[in-house]
Amino acid sequence: MFNKLKNLFQKKPEAVDEPKPKKLRVKKVTPAELSEKDKATAAGEPYVNILRMDIDPNDINSGSFELDWNSLFIARLVKAGYMKKKEDSETVIIDRWWHE
Repeated sequence: MFNKLKNLFQKKPEAVDEPKPKKLRVKKVTPAELSEKDKATAAGEPYVNILRMDIDPNDINSGSFELDWNSLFIARLVKAGYMKKKEDSETVIIDRWWHE
């Protein structure tokens, strides 16, 4: 009987709630969400686009362009002869194409 009373007043260990692992949510990309560059690359087509153009309002001959391209476009430029040296970077190849 003493043991029964002792067990009644004894503190019971608190249950520890372990955090549940978070489920990873993988977002499926639909074709409508793909950029034009991604669509062209997936289709095996070369891609080049002008992202931004800045012109100096005081000198119409001064300005800059920001271009975006995929590796297939670079491959076409290399095949067309715009790569003069093995160490030419993509930027050098694009610049040569743009100015010729």
